[in-house]
Amino acid sequence: MNFKLSFHVSGESKMSNDAIFDRIATVLQYKKYRILSTSLDTVTFDCNPWRLKWNFEPTQVDAGVFEIQPHANGHSVRLKYYFNYLYPAIFVIAFLAFIINEKLYEGLWFFGVFFAITIPISIITVRNKGRALLGDILTESVS
Repeated sequence: MNFKLSFHVSGESKMSNDAIFDRIATVLQYKKYRILSTSLDTVTFDCNPWRLKWNFEPTQVDAGVFEIQPHANGHSVRLKYYFNYLYPAIFVIAFLAFIINEKLYEGLWFFGVFFAITIPISIITVRNKGRALLGDILTESVS
């Protein structure tokens, strides 16, 4: 079973193919992603799930693929990225099972509403992070 929500975003660039690849590698290293593989027109990356992170570090996309396609006016850069909801789902199910087992039914209402609000917010945040990642690739300076 696949526990990934996938998103797509694309943009245009007038940079050369080599410059785009260098830019992708620079931004991914700067933002602490792992580059898994590269080919003539793709770069595959992920976020190391075992890397220690502070709670104030920015949210990151879980994994993705950059696809570079030449056009008459430059290059089209497409980012397919993913949000893996397996671990949040396990946490929510375990937490709700604990609450039901302890017969704390009032907590079901509170945490049900809490998770119903926070999970869409985290999905929107990851979606915006993917757009910002592509924007950083297509600009001239690393932010």
